Amino acid sequence: MIIREALKAERSKKQMMRIQEYIENDGARFAELMEVFLNDTPKLMEYAAWAVSHCADEHPELLMPYVKYIVPHARHAPH
Repeated sequence: MIIREALKAERSKKQMMRIQEYIENDGARFAELMEVFLNDTPKLMEYAAWAVSHCADEHPELLMPYVKYIVPHARHAPH
């Protein structure tokens, strides 16, 4: 799965669950998701945030390396 393409293809709870199941606790796959969350178009960043939330609920340890990027990012995120 190419996570960016999956986010573009469909915005639904079912799709977020597919992405979460694909990532599971794989740090490299989560890094791919975080790349979209931190550096893509505003709309894809929004979709990625939903998937990040789902993944972090199940595997919060995946989020820890990104906390230092998320806080400043949230301050400057487009609304």
